[in-house]
Amino acid sequence: MKFFFADKDAAVRADTEAAPTPEIKKTATDHLSCWTPVTVSEVEKMIGLAANQTCSLDPAPTWLIKQFRHLLAPFIALFVNSSLNSGYLPQKHKQTIVFPKLKKDNLDYSA
Repeated sequence: MKFFFADKDAAVRADTEAAPTPEIKKTATDHLSCWTPVTVSEVEKMIGLAANQTCSLDPAPTWLIKQFRHLLAPFIALFVNSSLNSGYLPQKHKQTIVFPKLKKDNLDYSA
């Protein structure tokens, strides 16, 4: 299967092949020096307001999380606060699936 953006990717790679690697200076600190911990009630509210969409990376469907948010919110709040406090986010939570949005609705993204 040939993807719409495959040719563009190859063209950009060819055009930038000889370019030097950019120097990216680290601007972020290793940890947050000042933050307000999230509360269980804030987490419950955010879960309730979340869109009813699910990604294939999600371990559970959104409707299920919403239905049991009163039970899950304390654990999610603990996870978020621990992550912010330590400056660490597990690798499995750094993944995403990106689908390019075509400029024209009538184009076939799988072609």
